[in-house]
Amino acid sequence: VVYSFFIPTAYPIDKIKEIKPTKSVLSSPATSLTHRLAITFTDRRILKSSIPLIVSPVHQEEFIRHLLSINPEIKH
Repeated sequence: VVYSFFIPTAYPIDKIKEIKPTKSVLSSPATSLTHRLAITFTDRRILKSSIPLIVSPVHQEEFIRHLLSINPEIKH
């Protein structure tokens, strides 16, 4: 679940294709300017766009490990 302006949106972990660090300044729910991750999905219909989801989890490594424990197919 990602919160954007206090509105929760659920995204399917099994549809995540790749997670990589980014310094993108794209409009997103990410609050940090330096610790951002770009999440790309296997299905463009999830975000209705080809632009990745940008998030800024407090504990990035733990966040990535948890996602990989659910979906080991994620590239990182």
